[in-house]
Amino acid sequence: MIWAPPGGRLLPDEHPEVGIRREVAEECNIEIEILMPIDTWFGSHDDVVTLGIIYLAHYNLGTLRLSSEHVHAHWFTKDVWSSCCLCRT
Repeated sequence: MIWAPPGGRLLPDEHPEVGIRREVAEECNIEIEILMPIDTWFGSHDDVVTLGIIYLAHYNLGTLRLSSEHVHAHWFTKDVWSSCCLCRT
């Protein structure tokens, strides 16, 4: 099993913040407000060079319902996230 936040690839000419709001809505059935980017990563996925951006976001509305891409969800507060080993901020 791998831990990963909701996300995916951008559509052509899609702004990253628009893309993450779309992906979170598709994968989690909720609407979010983007607060700020908090981390980035660079690597290769399926032989495609990838730049990932992790955003701090605020839940706005909707009932959490995961798509088939996910099996578990967990809410993180800003304090917990910033003190964990997954974030360098």
